[in-house]
Amino acid sequence: MKQGWIQVNSNNTQEPLAPKTMADMVYMDETQSQSVKDAILYHTPIHLTAALPSGSWSQNAPYTQTVQVAGLLATDIPLADVVLSSNTTTAIQQLQDYALIGRINAGDGQLTAYCYRAKPDVSLTLLLKVVR
Repeated sequence: MKQGWIQVNSNNTQEPLAPKTMADMVYMDETQSQSVKDAILYHTPIHLTAALPSGSWSQNAPYTQTVQVAGLLATDIPLADVVLSSNTTTAIQQLQDYALIGRINAGDGQLTAYCYRAKPDVSLTLLLKVVR
């Protein structure tokens, strides 16, 4: 067995499953093994979008905006990226304004975005990826 890999006991056999972060080896019974395999192999990411209109930011720093995002849970930790316009000039402005977003927080059915230096001048659409 390679150092840094989890091995799973299943019918008296062991197989590498995934990289691990703990120093010692981890062994699981067959039920636990199957749960971990399912979590790694069969979880499908959920893709959501959040529209951040340019005129809806709070007036004072940190600039915030809370928008409705159907399906988002408070327990989610979404990964976000900006959806760019096909117009090059607009896409450049969207990238610059997206860089102003310093943090996003998920809530039940909503997302709050925070900007610390300045607020975006253009409307942004965020693509959110969540794995549950």
